[in-house]
Amino acid sequence: MRYEEPVQAGAPASPGTPAAANAVRLVNGCALYVTQVEDLRRYPEYVGNVSFAMPGPLSTPLFMQSIRGASGRDWTVEALKTLKGRGFQPYIGEKPAGAGTALAVVAVDLQLAHTWSAGLNLLSHVVLRARYPNGGSEDVRHYHGLGTKLNWANGNGEFMTTLNHAMTDALSGLAADAASVCAGQKPAAQTAGG
Repeated sequence: MRYEEPVQAGAPASPGTPAAANAVRLVNGCALYVTQVEDLRRYPEYVGNVSFAMPGPLSTPLFMQSIRGASGRDWTVEALKTLKGRGFQPYIGEKPAGAGTALAVVAVDLQLAHTWSAGLNLLSHVVLRARYPNGGSEDVRHYHGLGTKLNWANGNGEFMTTLNHAMTDALSGLAADAASVCAGQKPAAQTAGG
């Protein structure tokens, strides 16, 4: 699994232009200490399935095939590093030496990374759980990300691109809450379904 941040709509498509440069900067130099990154998916060797169906109006399913993936932890770490484009200075696997003015501390768990085919589309869902230390307790938040893409050939790259879209969507929520923590506030209240 390899994380590549999707290019934003309307962004320049010239080679070497990072997509992160097109992201909204939420903070300016906030130190983001990600003390722990874990892959807690039930079946970490799989990232979804593809269904094969007979052509025709009913699309009768013939069989399903699992999609194998590599390290979800490494994929998540690479995704977290892209938060630099939103103004953070990510420190992965480190703890802050002392109390700073503009810093956020969080532990991140990958709970779901699943992609599947549905008709002519590929869909994906990523769930990250973030634990923000708050005195002697933790503020726990779940971030859901969804991705969709037209399915051309059931290629591995297409499934990975769809997962990357979902990861980027989930990271948007995490980045917004981390920016609040950097400003000395608590993360936003968890909403139903999120």
